[in-house]
Amino acid sequence: MAMDEKATELKDQRHPQYSGDRAIVNQLLNREPDDYGLAELGRLLTRYKGFPGARDIQVDLEKVLKNGA
Repeated sequence: MAMDEKATELKDQRHPQYSGDRAIVNQLLNREPDDYGLAELGRLLTRYKGFPGARDIQVDLEKVLKNGA
């Protein structure tokens, strides 16, 4: 593991709402967008913007934004 990767790994934080948010993101990935889903997408994008961690959620939110919104 490179020094930069290790430093990033040490700095990553777990968001207190991670578990519930992960479930919502999974739902967004597996269904057609509706008004509620778009609102949830916007809320979660705002929550995780600049957050130092939960990179899997951040990547999946971008996928939802590009594929469904």
